[in-house]
Amino acid sequence: MTFISLMDALNERAVRLQREGSDLIILSEKDTLTSAFLSELSAYKVELLNLVDRNTAIGGARVHHHP
Repeated sequence: MTFISLMDALNERAVRLQREGSDLIILSEKDTLTSAFLSELSAYKVELLNLVDRNTAIGGARVHHHP
């Protein structure tokens, strides 16, 4: 899965991301978090944490992607 595909999946599944120290906190309905999806999130953890930091700095932690 590409990063852009992952961002689309996060938005479609209404997943919210937060940072807690160096941990990526995933807020979602339990049934949307399959082991395969969690593996994809783990693979892009650094990028997702950077995105959360940027979004938090501008006032929101909801993940949005605009290509």
